[in-house]
Amino acid sequence: MIKIRGVVALAALMMAGACARADAEPAVTPVPSGCEPTAETLTWSAVTTTPVLTQVTLFRADELASGGAGRRLLDKPFTPSVTGVDAPGWLTALGASLARKTGRPVHTTAPSAEGQSFGYGSGAGPADVVYTGVDRVTADFEVRCGTTVRGRLQGWSRTVAGGQSCAGDITTDVFGRLAVQLCPAQPSPPAG
Repeated sequence: MIKIRGVVALAALMMAGACARADAEPAVTPVPSGCEPTAETLTWSAVTTTPVLTQVTLFRADELASGGAGRRLLDKPFTPSVTGVDAPGWLTALGASLARKTGRPVHTTAPSAEGQSFGYGSGAGPADVVYTGVDRVTADFEVRCGTTVRGRLQGWSRTVAGGQSCAGDITTDVFGRLAVQLCPAQPSPPAG
């Protein structure tokens, strides 16, 4: 009995330690004095663009028709960032540099869907989702300043707003496909 308790206690202790490490913030490298990300010192890794939902609201058919508030399913604002280095002042310069490299916009301010409009056809289902999102742009960088400083930039290239039927009968785009995954399970139609 004592051996079993000891093994269980050890396993619990190891799992707690693993969870603590997995949740820990990544190491942040200090930036040497005078180090700046310039064209001569800065190099970029491969750039990835990923669609990310920032807000999704579920509307029942009657709420949508009456202008109801709906029920928030996701509220996760996107915040551009520089991670891995202690250089908060680099965000704008890195975004501009990455935009020059890719030939596409890389925004480093908080995105807003304000002023955007969209239309969509409500599906035959009992509920719809309305969503906003961003195309997140991510790239690792190196800045050579005596010692090499490494980090990651996350910005965004465009905002998207739309609507999608939870019935999944009208698929608009990748954001709509992501949003419909947050819809509550629909009851199966009766057999017969």
